[in-house]
Amino acid sequence: MTFTNMAFLVRAFITVALLTLTLWGAPRPAWAQTPNIAQTPSIAETPNIIVDIQISGITQISEGEVFTQLASKIGSPLNAGLVTEDIKTLHGLGFFDDIKAEAEEAPGKGFILRFVLQEKPRITSLTIEGNTQIDDKDLFEVVKLKWGGFYGKVLMEESLEGIRGLYREKGYLRVKLRSETREDGKNSYAVSIIVDEAPRLYITDIRVKNTKVFSELEIQRMMSSAEVDCFSWASDSGVFDETKINQDLQIIVSRYMEIGYVRIFIDKPKITLINNPEFSKIIVELEISEGEQYFTGKLDIQGDILGDKQVLLDRMMLETGEVYNATQQNRDLFGLRGTYLEQGYAYVRVRPNIRINDEDRTVDVSYNIVKNEKVYIGRIEFQGNRETRDFVLRREFEVRENELYNGTKLRISQQNLSILGYFKPSLRIEQQPKLEEGTLDLLTRVEETQTGTLQASIGFSSHTGAQMSLSISKGNFLGRGQTFRSTLQMSQRDEKRDISVDFIEPHLFDSKFSSDTSVGFKTEDDSTELDRGTIKEVRGTQGVGYPILPRLRLNFSLSVRNREFVDIDEPDVRLRTFTTGLSYNTVNHPIFPTRGTSVTVGVSQIGGQILKGTTEYRQYRFRAQKFFALNEDNSLIFMARLRLGWLESVGDNEIPPENRFRLGGIGSLGSMRGYRHGEIGGPFGRLEQTRNAISVLLLDEYGLPVLDDSGQPIYVRVDGRTLGLDEDTLENLEAGGTSERLLNLELLFPLAGDNVRGVVFYDAGQVNSESIQYSLLQEEEPGFFDVLHSVGVGVRIITPIGVLRFEYGAKINPGENESPDEFDFTISTLF
Repeated sequence: MTFTNMAFLVRAFITVALLTLTLWGAPRPAWAQTPNIAQTPSIAETPNIIVDIQISGITQISEGEVFTQLASKIGSPLNAGLVTEDIKTLHGLGFFDDIKAEAEEAPGKGFILRFVLQEKPRITSLTIEGNTQIDDKDLFEVVKLKWGGFYGKVLMEESLEGIRGLYREKGYLRVKLRSETREDGKNSYAVSIIVDEAPRLYITDIRVKNTKVFSELEIQRMMSSAEVDCFSWASDSGVFDETKINQDLQIIVSRYMEIGYVRIFIDKPKITLINNPEFSKIIVELEISEGEQYFTGKLDIQGDILGDKQVLLDRMMLETGEVYNATQQNRDLFGLRGTYLEQGYAYVRVRPNIRINDEDRTVDVSYNIVKNEKVYIGRIEFQGNRETRDFVLRREFEVRENELYNGTKLRISQQNLSILGYFKPSLRIEQQPKLEEGTLDLLTRVEETQTGTLQASIGFSSHTGAQMSLSISKGNFLGRGQTFRSTLQMSQRDEKRDISVDFIEPHLFDSKFSSDTSVGFKTEDDSTELDRGTIKEVRGTQGVGYPILPRLRLNFSLSVRNREFVDIDEPDVRLRTFTTGLSYNTVNHPIFPTRGTSVTVGVSQIGGQILKGTTEYRQYRFRAQKFFALNEDNSLIFMARLRLGWLESVGDNEIPPENRFRLGGIGSLGSMRGYRHGEIGGPFGRLEQTRNAISVLLLDEYGLPVLDDSGQPIYVRVDGRTLGLDEDTLENLEAGGTSERLLNLELLFPLAGDNVRGVVFYDAGQVNSESIQYSLLQEEEPGFFDVLHSVGVGVRIITPIGVLRFEYGAKINPGENESPDEFDFTISTLF
């Protein structure tokens, strides 16, 4: 108990004692036995009633604020217990240093209750000085004192402790803090907190003793605390945090328990601070007692058993005779409980009884089940959704009012609400039982988060050069769950300008259908080998989706694209496209997934008698992606991605060159790293033309050499395979393919915390064109498995100002006249 609290209790005791003496020790008049006229008139007894309440000693708050807090009222009996409660209530406001209560008799009328208050001084100025490593904004968030508020020693200590804790989290263990106060008028203080920073302390060594099961390196990899490394400037690697160390100990114990070491014990970590004038460092030493490995013994289920007991036992992950795994035991417990929850037993209790047998090193596990009564859903209500309409939340629920309780559906409902992205992670569904009615009300408490963003980025890419984008997005538009987004993109090298506006309605007309509307305008230089100058394009797309199964959607879209060639005399291109497809997605995170599958299949009809347009062809797409977590902490991720595509021309119609397939470079959907952007484009693509390039003498129309200004003959690089081909034949040669296949394999691993990740990759892909092109060039058409290969490494760094992605790819068996490798990088800066 602090000195301040003790002083308050003493003052309260004295006040109550004095008040009691006042009430019960007041002199009472003696009554005459036989009154007569000659005698002095008797004085009537003073009633125990409060006739007035007076407040004194306040200058900065109003009397009304004090009166509203009092339980004692004018006209009510004077009660010592209520007065004591009033003192406690006023003290709890935090406005006063001292509070006294006095009772004064008003003879014949009652008592005047007087509260004498001593206000805490106000803070007229609050500053933090000397901080360079942590911003003022972050420090003021943990400071309990507030400008314009009341000053108190307890609040000051709490403020200093908050700042100290924030510095400790960031590795500044030796920070020193002091406070200064000076009077700034009557009962007012100017407060300063002075920070004396010291250099950051890093963990240089993590030492592990007495381990045989896991090596020292394996233990270190389990820990979020890490030794300082070269990436500390971009992450918190090496920063000492005592809280993080304690969490690491729990993780280590869990890993041992997963492989049967139930007698694992870790001594309190030994932390050694070495502080010399030249350097400062921290050494963390862990001493682990592993014990022996245990195995799963008898498994049993007792109590209220639904169905066949053996069926429930067969579903368990634990198996008799196998290594005991505490994590699997917990999963079995939740699995059993989930079975009952699905059938309406909301109050089921599943308790594991664990018996450790040291003689034969086995662990017997018996689950005792009490199912209780079935429950139905009562009312479903929401709290905290100031902007979001109730119907937006209600339609994400898999359960309905008056329906039998189902725990699995309720869990899916909470996941659906979280996926919306409108609420903070504190979202929760509270169950409010009504046992007498056999129902259970659901109250969903949400705290809305910011769904509107204004984002600008400036960056550089090895393909496009300098680039800039500006995006304005508003999710949960008007609180109806819709999304509005507008984007502007520009790049230097291809002089690209792209403006788009999107509107997404997840539940069209309050149904399960979704709607995605997009319009846009783009101008850019022709990036194909034809080099046709500036192309302008106007586009619009309307898409509709419908969920067939929880993770499977059927999608339709109709799009219109009009292209105009500004610099050359070439007919405009008008594309009318209808696409239908299926998408299946179980990926657990849109940015940093650790597990799940994503599959998309689509067929597009471009042009035709119904759609019209300037050309007609079909496109077929298949994309599949799979993520695997290779360790328990999800830090080692393997990813496999496959992309297939085909273009099918109809009649004599041509496929626009910019819509033909090309591979190469770094891409969001996966591409061939180690090759330049769009370099792989069939037998007449840039890659093959480079491989077959030869130097030939430039001749004029008379067959004579063309000379430069110095009189030297001019040589040009041409594709040697085209020598001797006439103009009509050359028209059949076109860069870009009609089919593509691409495989990307990646292994991502942490380099320094969560912000720096390494990647090792393997890419394989190829683009095929029409068979006639191979015949004219006298080449053999590649088979499906005849692909180009590349391997490489990369680093992805997440910084507060953006993402840096560096990837180096090397070709396997590069051809002549081409570079053997390629380095790609992108840098984006947010402001």
